[in-house]
Amino acid sequence: MDTYPILSMDHVEAPVIANLDLEKTAPVIVVAGAFTGATIAFCLEHFPYCGIYAYEPQDWAFRILTKRFADNDRIVYLYQVALGKESKTATLYDYETDGASLIEKP
Repeated sequence: MDTYPILSMDHVEAPVIANLDLEKTAPVIVVAGAFTGATIAFCLEHFPYCGIYAYEPQDWAFRILTKRFADNDRIVYLYQVALGKESKTATLYDYETDGASLIEKP
């Protein structure tokens, strides 16, 4: 059985997300830098009728996302792209950490 990181209420962003006054029926949530899906799972828990568009450029993290949410019966759209101010192709570098990637060499 796979285990995944959990976004708990002690994370800085968790109380903000949980207390958002979103439409309770079907909000649309965008997760930029979805990492391994903790924020996606947290949003699905707090907004069970939401639709989620999640973006994660790193190969290894995107593989985890697709596996983790493959059998999800809710609407989660996963995209393996980075978000930026312009449309272009660039090399993505690891910053020797799980939480950051760059398009310029460190």
